[in-house]
Amino acid sequence: MDEFKIKQLLKVDSETLKNPIAIVGMPGIANVGKNVVLTCVEYLKAEKILEIFFPDFPAQVLVDANSTLSIPSATVYYYKGRDVERDLFFLTGDYQPSTTKGIYEFSERAAKIFYNFRVKLIIAAGAFMTNTQVLTPKIHVSATTPETLRLFLSYKDAVIMDYGTISGANGLIPVIAYKRFGIEGACLLADTNPLGMIDPLASKTIIELLNEVFNLNIDLKGLLAQIKNMEEILAEIKTQFAQRKPSEDLTRQSYIS
Repeated sequence: MDEFKIKQLLKVDSETLKNPIAIVGMPGIANVGKNVVLTCVEYLKAEKILEIFFPDFPAQVLVDANSTLSIPSATVYYYKGRDVERDLFFLTGDYQPSTTKGIYEFSERAAKIFYNFRVKLIIAAGAFMTNTQVLTPKIHVSATTPETLRLFLSYKDAVIMDYGTISGANGLIPVIAYKRFGIEGACLLADTNPLGMIDPLASKTIIELLNEVFNLNIDLKGLLAQIKNMEEILAEIKTQFAQRKPSEDLTRQSYIS
């Protein structure tokens, strides 16, 4: 197969687009960014316009609920702004590329796709790992320019991210798009639990910010149901830990001579 294949599913005329922005949420820690994108896509009924196939995605096939096989891909969705003030693009995928070189190439290709659609701003959503469980997540904001940074800091739970690194395509796409094509970019990373589980609370916090800044009015009922389910799972885990008897190895006195 070709190194990088884009399958067009629906034609979008870039000349008719209304001040478009893009929201990126590739898979990552707790799938925070991916859940943001899928929630927006589902609520807005955004249309799937491009499928991206890339040999640096993991070498495995996916089996869906109907036992149908498919290879890993990334997808670009499009929403023609009716209830919102602008047109929206979304990008997510089954996986991120497997290698550093692959992530850079994928990010550059994604940036060029958005450039061809005349996107004005790329927002990447992701997770900010904490050491403890957080009940009210903060959103750590970084951006390509101070003006773009200020756009998000009026939100009550937004704080400046002034240190650290952002791994993978969610960090690279906005930066490459800015350096190569002059597209403004921002990364929104919500505090997430350290348990390695899907974190719908972190995704909900980012969507609340997007709703406030861009008047998206995304309904959060689906995420609220996921949050309730996760709270029940965590409560069960805590109960199981509390009921565990101390290990014999931990209670036995040891002597070293």
